[in-house]
Amino acid sequence: KTTGCIHDGWLVLRKNEAIDSNYLYYILSSPSLYQQFSNLAKGSTVKNLNIEAVKRATIKFPDLSEQIAIVTRIEELLSELDNGKQQLQTAKKQLKVYRQSLLKWAFEGKELLPFETFVDTSQNGLSKRTGTNGEEYKVLRLADITNNIIDKSSPRTIVMNEIEIDNYKIKTNDLICIRVNGSRDLVGKLIHVSSLNEKDNWAFCDHFIRFRLHSNKADSKYFHFYFSTTKMRKYIQDNMVTSAGQNTVSQGTIKNAPVPDCSIKEQQLIVSELESKLTVCDKIEETISQSLQQAETLRQSILKKAFEGKLI
Repeated sequence: KTTGCIHDGWLVLRKNEAIDSNYLYYILSSPSLYQQFSNLAKGSTVKNLNIEAVKRATIKFPDLSEQIAIVTRIEELLSELDNGKQQLQTAKKQLKVYRQSLLKWAFEGKELLPFETFVDTSQNGLSKRTGTNGEEYKVLRLADITNNIIDKSSPRTIVMNEIEIDNYKIKTNDLICIRVNGSRDLVGKLIHVSSLNEKDNWAFCDHFIRFRLHSNKADSKYFHFYFSTTKMRKYIQDNMVTSAGQNTVSQGTIKNAPVPDCSIKEQQLIVSELESKLTVCDKIEETISQSLQQAETLRQSILKKAFEGKLI
């Protein structure tokens, strides 16, 4: 038997013999009780519930046999729901494995060359955070990257002069590498710059490295995909430097990365095939995510109906 105590951020409710503990748990988890507690909570920044406020909440307690019947029905439905969620989570994991198998298939069996072979220029981003002369210009930050895509919903701007804009403006088919981050999973990932990104007029900050490839022998999307493979992620993580909770990768490390060599025509064919198959994966993943969200909504609906007398 274990003993313990709680701090003052918690309230303890101790039931009597007329209340089933599972019934109490589920009704306290229901949307109606959550809304009551939210309304009773006091405080502008951090909401707090005290014992007197909790006592004012209205809770329906039918006789014990009905409580047990309600709990039984809730658990039957939630068990079915949880089984469905588990199947969706399994499908999501299988989809991730399938993505990696596609990438492995696309690049295997080819001679490896240093990435530098295909790089025309590389450059770290803009280090300044403010400016006084020039024009307002969007500067790409880590916060502007969502699912490896540039998100323009809430950009930050800096006043930049013409020379800075010329040096740091990103252009179509540039590859923007995440140079430093607290997450090992993000460092070294390459973001492909689309024509729409170029039209939106972005520069890039010093959390990134820009790689501009030789257009006559490199398709930047081909390398964007390759740097997402398990093999390349391992190379990056084995060669990044970690200090004070930050992980960093250098231009030299990225340039020395061994990448599969093939003609630009073959690169473009591989990109076309990958985009076709990965688009299907994206749609399936979106459907799975929507279904998981609906499952949580259904869970709340089950609890709501249970305590409105609509389940039994």
